[in-house]
Amino acid sequence: MELVKTKITRNMNLFVKPIIHLVKGQTLPITIDCDALTDADYKCLADIIGKKLQFKRVVSAGSGGIKLENALGNCCVEDDTYATLICGDVLTTGATMNNKKNDLNDPNVIGVVIFAVGKCPDWVMPVFTFWENEVSSTS
Repeated sequence: MELVKTKITRNMNLFVKPIIHLVKGQTLPITIDCDALTDADYKCLADIIGKKLQFKRVVSAGSGGIKLENALGNCCVEDDTYATLICGDVLTTGATMNNKKNDLNDPNVIGVVIFAVGKCPDWVMPVFTFWENEVSSTS
């Protein structure tokens, strides 16, 4: 019996328009589905980030940043004086990034996210950001 591999493709959009309501009455103007990014996209993003930041190791803030973590692995510098890089895909409130930073208990940490929809903590640099760069509150 011969096995045949078939490639399943699905139409994915990186940007989806429905407004998302967060727990504390905040709304996001757009949804970003990073599952639409390809391995080539992640490699390109890693190249961009690797030219801007130097770091000794990289860890993902959450499950959404794992593909970026894997792509950034080749950009690490073998020098313990450099910072640990925490990466993520989409930042909304910054809580996931801050929680990971606290969990690491490392005083030398920098962060990067692909997209920032909300305001980034001072130690996190977004590759792409929205004009408002803040999550809006509904009253």
